[in-house]
Amino acid sequence: MRGKTAPVKITIPDKCSPDPMGYSIEGTLSRPIDLVRLKPFTHAIAWSMELDEENNILTADTVVFNGSGSILSRASVERDARIRLDEAFQLVARSEQCKGCGLCVKKCTSHALYIEGGKVEIRADECIFCKDCFVICPAALMGKSAD
Repeated sequence: MRGKTAPVKITIPDKCSPDPMGYSIEGTLSRPIDLVRLKPFTHAIAWSMELDEENNILTADTVVFNGSGSILSRASVERDARIRLDEAFQLVARSEQCKGCGLCVKKCTSHALYIEGGKVEIRADECIFCKDCFVICPAALMGKSAD
């Protein structure tokens, strides 16, 4: 998924849906994503991750990434479901379209992020879930729209 692919964008509905957990919201991505590349980055939002390569699904706690192009976020509070969806999209954007600017690396106090081959990489075991690297990534700031 690297190279000359189109930037990934997300469409987010205005409303959350009722869910056994409380609320769920599903963002639709503009194209398929590489779940193998994404998996280490999900450590920034989840303690447990499971990649089901056969079904092309990556589960990171209460967030489910579908490699064909969607992200489902569940939470007991609607606001939390939306926040988790936004964080999940930031991880997708970072893993898919990093330009190697290094802004996130500079913000990472645990030194979990580093640049290799012109792209950000993560030492998942070093990540402390501080999310200081969120919001500043130029790749993650573009590509959001509402239904």
